[in-house]
Amino acid sequence: MRSTKGYSCAVSSSLPRCSKVIQRPMASKATFAGPSGLCIEATVALTLRSAGNGESTNGSSDTPVRPRKRQRRPETWKRAVAKSKRAKGEEYTSPSTGVTVLSRGTGPDCRCRRRCFDSVSQSERAAILAAFYGLGSKDLQDAHLFGLIQSIPVKRRRPRGDGRTSRRATYTYVVRVAGRSETVCQKAFASLYGVSVSRVRRIAQATSTSICAPVDKRGKHPRRSSVIELV
Repeated sequence: MRSTKGYSCAVSSSLPRCSKVIQRPMASKATFAGPSGLCIEATVALTLRSAGNGESTNGSSDTPVRPRKRQRRPETWKRAVAKSKRAKGEEYTSPSTGVTVLSRGTGPDCRCRRRCFDSVSQSERAAILAAFYGLGSKDLQDAHLFGLIQSIPVKRRRPRGDGRTSRRATYTYVVRVAGRSETVCQKAFASLYGVSVSRVRRIAQATSTSICAPVDKRGKHPRRSSVIELV
């Protein structure tokens, strides 16, 4: 029992010395007696705080700890955003040139003798375009077009004396609308899906050489060494 300025304080003997208290967190009970003789029992919690980052020794933290480096968010990069919008057929701005590319739509009429556009109504054209660009990935779109192109080998070849190579196959292009299939020409096929003729030609050539749809490998090459190897 010790008295200070008219107040008496009785501390439990289980409370260790100060040299031991600052080494680890612990709790002890203390009894305080005021002038009126009323005794109050309280629990004193001693917690050692870390002077470096403000965290306690038991692993808890009062404030969220910010990482030292910014986290990678590739989906927010300008090139990734432009690539995603391009695959969805939306308007985007090229990060390299700064040119704004308009959204994709149905191309011009082929005006061929088959009258391909007459077999597909305006609402069906919009449905084809929405379903195609709703895939959201160039690989999925190429696989969809790959399944609509059929390669037929050439049955008869004639010799040419001018050195030109004859084509190896003939391609047919099919558009599926409202549960039916319509055969169209190459230009109408590209216009209905809002893609270029060169893209259609590249996929068509893949049907005669492979059974799988082509995969976009741009930007996926192995890391190239910048050091020239001496032989």
